[in-house]
Amino acid sequence: MKKLKSGFTFDPRAGATYSFEHMALADAEERARAAEAPHIVEAINWTVSEGGEVHYNRYFAHDLDEAIGLAVRLRIGFEEGVEEVVAIRPATKAEADRGGKASAHFLELMPLAISQLDHEEAHAGGDAEKGRKR
Repeated sequence: MKKLKSGFTFDPRAGATYSFEHMALADAEERARAAEAPHIVEAINWTVSEGGEVHYNRYFAHDLDEAIGLAVRLRIGFEEGVEEVVAIRPATKAEADRGGKASAHFLELMPLAISQLDHEEAHAGGDAEKGRKR
Protein backbone atom coordinates (compact mmCIF):
# COMPACT_ATOMS: atom_id res chain seq x y z
CA MET A 1 0.00 0.00 0.00
CA LYS A 2 1.30 3.41 -0.91
CA LYS A 3 0.85 5.84 1.99
CA LEU A 4 0.41 9.54 1.43
CA LYS A 5 1.59 12.21 3.87
CA SER A 6 -1.97 13.47 4.26
CA GLY A 7 -3.13 10.43 6.25
CA PHE A 8 -4.80 8.69 3.32
CA THR A 9 -3.91 5.41 1.69
CA PHE A 10 -5.35 3.02 -0.85
CA ASP A 11 -6.17 -0.54 0.20
CA PRO A 12 -6.15 -2.75 -2.92
CA ARG A 13 -7.90 -5.63 -1.08
CA ALA A 14 -10.84 -3.41 -0.18
CA GLY A 15 -10.58 -1.45 -3.42
CA ALA A 16 -10.96 1.79 -1.52
CA THR A 17 -9.12 4.88 -0.38
CA TYR A 18 -9.34 5.56 3.32
CA SER A 19 -7.97 7.93 5.93
CA PHE A 20 -6.36 6.69 9.10
CA GLU A 21 -5.64 8.03 12.56
CA HIS A 22 -5.03 6.66 16.02
CA MET A 23 -7.98 6.33 18.37
CA ALA A 24 -8.16 5.67 22.10
CA LEU A 25 -9.22 2.12 22.97
CA ALA A 26 -12.21 3.38 25.01
CA ASP A 27 -13.47 5.39 22.01
CA ALA A 28 -13.09 2.37 19.73
CA GLU A 29 -15.03 0.17 22.15
CA GLU A 30 -17.81 2.77 22.37
CA ARG A 31 -18.09 2.88 18.57
CA ALA A 32 -18.19 -0.92 18.41
CA ARG A 33 -21.03 -0.99 20.98
CA ALA A 34 -22.94 1.60 18.94
CA ALA A 35 -22.67 -0.65 15.88
CA GLU A 36 -24.47 -3.38 17.82
CA ALA A 37 -27.51 -1.15 18.38
CA PRO A 38 -30.53 -1.18 16.02
CA HIS A 39 -30.12 0.76 12.76
CA ILE A 40 -32.42 2.16 10.11
CA VAL A 41 -31.87 1.86 6.36
CA GLU A 42 -33.58 4.81 4.67
CA ALA A 43 -34.73 4.44 1.10
CA ILE A 44 -36.71 6.45 -1.42
CA ASN A 45 -39.15 4.56 -3.62
CA TRP A 46 -39.32 6.61 -6.80
CA THR A 47 -42.66 5.15 -7.85
CA VAL A 48 -44.89 8.20 -7.86
CA SER A 49 -48.01 7.85 -5.73
CA GLU A 50 -51.07 10.06 -5.63
CA GLY A 51 -50.40 13.77 -5.39
CA GLY A 52 -46.91 13.63 -6.87
CA GLU A 53 -45.34 12.19 -3.73
CA VAL A 54 -42.87 9.32 -3.45
CA HIS A 55 -42.50 6.75 -0.67
CA TYR A 56 -39.89 7.28 2.05
CA ASN A 57 -39.19 3.85 3.53
CA ARG A 58 -37.36 3.10 6.75
CA TYR A 59 -36.20 -0.50 7.11
CA PHE A 60 -35.46 -1.75 10.62
CA ALA A 61 -32.24 -3.72 11.24
CA HIS A 62 -31.08 -5.20 14.55
CA ASP A 63 -27.49 -3.91 14.19
CA LEU A 64 -25.12 -2.22 11.74
CA ASP A 65 -24.03 -5.48 10.06
CA GLU A 66 -27.65 -6.41 9.37
CA ALA A 67 -28.32 -2.88 8.05
CA ILE A 68 -25.39 -3.08 5.63
CA GLY A 69 -26.56 -6.47 4.35
CA LEU A 70 -30.11 -5.17 4.01
CA ALA A 71 -28.95 -2.09 2.09
CA VAL A 72 -27.00 -4.29 -0.33
CA ARG A 73 -30.01 -6.61 -0.84
CA LEU A 74 -32.23 -3.58 -1.50
CA ARG A 75 -29.70 -2.18 -3.97
CA ILE A 76 -29.44 -5.47 -5.84
CA GLY A 77 -33.18 -6.14 -5.67
CA PHE A 78 -34.09 -2.75 -7.14
CA GLU A 79 -31.46 -2.44 -9.85
CA GLU A 80 -33.98 -0.69 -12.10
CA GLY A 81 -33.80 2.29 -9.76
CA VAL A 82 -37.30 1.99 -8.29
CA GLU A 83 -35.99 2.18 -4.73
CA GLU A 84 -32.76 3.89 -3.74
CA VAL A 85 -30.94 3.52 -0.42
CA VAL A 86 -30.09 7.03 0.80
CA ALA A 87 -28.79 6.43 4.35
CA ILE A 88 -27.89 3.95 7.06
CA ARG A 89 -28.11 5.41 10.55
CA PRO A 90 -28.60 4.39 14.17
CA ALA A 91 -32.26 4.03 15.13
CA THR A 92 -33.73 6.45 17.62
CA LYS A 93 -34.97 4.87 20.86
CA ALA A 94 -38.58 5.09 19.63
CA GLU A 95 -37.68 3.51 16.26
CA ALA A 96 -35.74 0.74 18.03
CA ASP A 97 -38.69 0.00 20.34
CA ARG A 98 -41.26 -0.01 17.53
CA GLY A 99 -38.99 -1.95 15.17
CA GLY A 100 -38.23 -4.60 17.79
CA LYS A 101 -41.94 -5.07 18.55
CA ALA A 102 -42.86 -5.22 14.87
CA SER A 103 -40.06 -7.73 14.14
CA ALA A 104 -41.22 -9.95 17.02
CA HIS A 105 -44.82 -9.78 15.74
CA PHE A 106 -43.89 -10.80 12.19
CA LEU A 107 -41.53 -13.55 13.40
CA GLU A 108 -44.40 -15.05 15.41
CA LEU A 109 -46.47 -15.25 12.22
CA MET A 110 -43.79 -17.16 10.34
CA PRO A 111 -43.76 -20.96 10.46
CA LEU A 112 -40.92 -22.60 12.31
CA ALA A 113 -38.17 -24.19 10.26
CA ILE A 114 -38.24 -27.96 9.94
CA SER A 115 -35.24 -29.45 11.66
CA GLN A 116 -33.65 -32.88 11.29
CA LEU A 117 -35.15 -33.73 14.68
CA ASP A 118 -38.67 -32.95 13.41
CA HIS A 119 -38.00 -35.10 10.37
CA GLU A 120 -36.85 -38.06 12.53
CA GLU A 121 -39.86 -37.71 14.87
CA ALA A 122 -42.25 -37.70 11.92
CA HIS A 123 -40.75 -40.92 10.55
CA ALA A 124 -40.79 -42.58 13.99
CA GLY A 125 -44.47 -41.68 14.42
CA GLY A 126 -45.29 -42.90 10.92
CA ASP A 127 -43.59 -46.25 11.50
CA ALA A 128 -45.46 -46.74 14.78
CA GLU A 129 -48.77 -46.12 13.04
CA LYS A 130 -47.94 -48.64 10.29
CA GLY A 131 -47.57 -51.37 12.92
CA ARG A 132 -50.99 -50.72 14.47
CA LYS A 133 -53.96 -52.86 13.63
CA ARG A 134 -57.15 -51.12 12.69
